[in-house]
Formats: sequence, structure tokens, C-alpha cells
Amino acid sequence: MHLLPVLSALILALPLVTQLDVAVEGPGWTSANAVRRLMATQEGRVLDDKELQRDLARLRTLAVFSDVVAHADGGHVNVEVTDRWSLFPVIGVRRGGGHTTSRLGVTDHDAFGQLITAYAELTSNADLPFVARRSSDRIGNLIYLEVPRILGTQVTPFLSWTRDFLDFAAFTNAGAGYVYDRARYAIRGELRYELTALVVVLIGAEGRLDRYRTSDVTPAPGTPPAASDARSLVAGAQFGYVEDFVSQQRGTELRITGEAADSGPLSATLQARGYFVPSERHNLCLQLQVQATTAQSESFLFRAGGLREIRGFIDAYFAGAFLARANAEWRIDVIRGKLGVPFIGQLALFADGGYVAGRRGAVAGLDYEGPIVSAGAGVRGIPVPFAKAVGRIDAAFGLQPRRTFDLSFSGQQFF
Repeated sequence: MHLLPVLSALILALPLVTQLDVAVEGPGWTSANAVRRLMATQEGRVLDDKELQRDLARLRTLAVFSDVVAHADGGHVNVEVTDRWSLFPVIGVRRGGGHTTSRLGVTDHDAFGQLITAYAELTSNADLPFVARRSSDRIGNLIYLEVPRILGTQVTPFLSWTRDFLDFAAFTNAGAGYVYDRARYAIRGELRYELTALVVVLIGAEGRLDRYRTSDVTPAPGTPPAASDARSLVAGAQFGYVEDFVSQQRGTELRITGEAADSGPLSATLQARGYFVPSERHNLCLQLQVQATTAQSESFLFRAGGLREIRGFIDAYFAGAFLARANAEWRIDVIRGKLGVPFIGQLALFADGGYVAGRRGAVAGLDYEGPIVSAGAGVRGIPVPFAKAVGRIDAAFGLQPRRTFDLSFSGQQFF
């Protein structure tokens, strides 16, 4: 039996996509062509149900749609998505380490209706936001752009430009001691390529300048870290993906990233996430992140503490060349109602922890190496028509190595 005729017969037996319709509903402005750009299923190609399901999963990972479904009738494929509003102001104020950090800007996860993420914010480290009264009061910025599957290819470019002016404190049992200011200027570019539906590889580069000086609000004397210039090559891979279902996430994901600086240091980050639904309205969320660097200077050290990493401790309370952290959170949908718009209310119980080491070159943070433990509870309010919008309040207690308490507010989930 000749193989070519058999293969030809099998291919001809498979239906082709003769028509691909996309229906978009909801308050957003996503175009049907943008949805098609994210899909491997296209007119004129063989209709593969598994590939179609992977397309729907890819759309859900964007967290822009509240519903994504598809129906296939012969060669006619109809995709229906419920769009959410994605253009939001960025407003934030947080106290930590000696200064107040404020943010003001705008973000859109569906810029121009093309499922492009555009983010722009101004940051202020002044006690009175955006009002400079000291030489250390500066205004920075964070701007980044991400275009998933640009021009319908498997390539996703990412570009960011950062100027930040933050203070970092050396903490003691009595509180903040020596405080220095860091000025960081960084440009980063990445190209991500989908090898398969489950594997994404990336390559990129970053240029970074760090400048330090003693803060004019420091309560204790000290010496600031040495200035640092770094140009780095970045490479990594992602395995798996996480789908977003408005108030719940489902799936597993592993990310590995390595960075080599021209000055010699090597750094690596491993992040694993898993989201499970043990019963209706319950979401078990797990995260593990391990970071390590061969560098000893302050510019390369990793930091933890605050609402993004290990809750219950002040921002950047821990710093080291090795940092492992784990987060476990049980989210429960307790209310589904309408307050102007449909919303979902959640109760969250969480435990955070980790391990920090490698403080030979550290100036800031607590002079401590060892395990970290905290726990707490929070509430979430999720307005269904708005993409990636979450009103969040967390009350967290630091348990090890210090007994602390922190109350944090934010407008998004962080993992």
C-alpha cells in the first residue's frame, strides 16, 4: 500500500473551515479581526476540534472576555465572546520604607480594540503625591506595550521603559534605620514565540542604570550602594497556561527565565502557578517562585514584603541574592449580585512564606537570613463587565521572623 494516497484520503476526509464568524458582545470594543488574529483556526484550514479548543483557551488567558464559546457545524465555525470594558485609570498610594509611593496613569488591555496591552503611569515618591518639597522627591514613569500574536503570527513582542525613584530602608528591631534613594532607568525588549499551544520561548535584552544617594529623610547615617550599569541578555520558556473565568482561574503554568549581565552576574527565576476548582465557587490558588543571582551588589538583589509578594511585612522588608516565596490562597465566591453593575464578592484566606539568603552585599532590608511566614484574610469585589478589575483589601499578619501587621488595598489580583 502506498502511503501518499492513504494520507491524501485522510486529509480529504477531514472538513475544512469554510466560514469563520466571530460575534462580539458586551461593553468593550474588541474587533472580530482581533479575535481571529489570536486563533490558529482559520478559513481554508482543516477543522481540528482540539486546536479550536486551544484557541478558546488562548482567548481566556487574556482575561478580557467574560465568556468564550464556539460552535462548529460542518465547515462553519461560529465563535462568540462577551467583551468587557478594559480602559481604566491607574491610581494608587502606599506608604513604605520612609516615603509615600503614588501612581497615576491609564491602562488598557484591549487598546484600539485589538487585544493589545498598553500601560502608562507616572509615579511619585513625595509624601504629598506629585508635590516635590525635597531634592529626593521625584516623578518617574512606567510604560509598556504587548501585542499578542502580532500580524497573526506566533510572535508576541513586549517593550517597556521605566524610570523609578524609590527609597529603600535598612530595617532593625526598632524600625527603619538608614534610608537611601535609588534612581533606576531601564529599557527592556522581549520577543515571545509559541512553539506549541503549551510551550512558549522568549529572548530579550535589557539596559539598566542604577544611581544611589542617602535619602534626606534617613533617621540614621549610612553609606549608599555603589552605582551600577548593566546590559543583560534574557532567555526563558513557559510551559502550560492559566485560563481566566472572571472570578476563577484554572490551569497550571511553569516559567523559567535566565539573565546574563555584561558585568558577569547570572540570574535565574523559576515560577510555578496552579489554579484548581475543588468545588463550585471555590478556587485554590498556589504559587511558587525561586530567584537566585551570582551578583552581590544591591542592584541585582531580590526583594519581598508588601502586597505583591509576602503580605504582612513592609515593602522590601527582605532582600537577598536568593529568595524563594510561596503563596497559597483559597478564594470563595460568596456573593453574586448587582450594584450598578453585576459583581462577584469573594472571601480569601491565604498563607505566604519563603526563604531569604545571600545578604553579603545588601544594604537595605532586614539583616536576616532564614524562613519567612505570614497569613491573613481578605475580601475581593469583582465587577463582571470590567476586565482585570478587582477591588481588594487584605489584612495580613507577619509571623516569622517578626510579629507584624499590614493592611493593604489594591485594584487587581497579583497571582
